Amino acid sequence: MAKDLENIGIRSDKVRNIMGEEPPLVIRCGTIIISLILLISVVFTYLFIK
Repeated sequence: MAKDLENIGIRSDKVRNIMGEEPPLVIRCGTIIISLILLISVVFTYLFIK
């Protein structure tokens, strides 16, 4: 286990390239849409309970 923790900083070029890239548009928009749906749900719940 300790050996795995020591090697955590060693990554291949492919992994570094993937981690350095910006996420695709679909993922970014999906995250925004889900956040908006949750926010709207919270607002409607607050208004309904009030």
